[in-house]
Amino acid sequence: MAGKGEAGRNGGPNGDLYLEFMVSDHEFFERDGDDIDLVVPITMTEAILGCKKDIPTLYGNVKLSIPAGTENGDQQRLKGKGIKNDVEHRKGDMYVTMKVITPKKLSREQKQLIEKLANTDLSDSEIKTFDKFVSKNQ
Repeated sequence: MAGKGEAGRNGGPNGDLYLEFMVSDHEFFERDGDDIDLVVPITMTEAILGCKKDIPTLYGNVKLSIPAGTENGDQQRLKGKGIKNDVEHRKGDMYVTMKVITPKKLSREQKQLIEKLANTDLSDSEIKTFDKFVSKNQ
């Protein structure tokens, strides 16, 4: 702020005042320019079956459809849910990254259900192709 600092020496003009802003880190949101990044933890069943999940934004919650077969690291863009930029007259976007949480402890019943599921044919073409490659090279 020009002329708003301390008085100058020997009756000279006031100096300039500089303001420095420090923005604290947020627990969940991370800023990238005008965009906002958010990592959302989802369960294995939410990733496999798909779901609708409430997602916090700077402008309130939105309901996000997470498609069936979502993988760890998959990302969705929420257009216009980032930081408002008055200079460019637009808002940034929000990028939601899925983090599939693998449970560390299972009850006996949960473990039996997972084992039962493992005995079905869950393999997709990428896994089958890799398994053929491994078998061929033994």
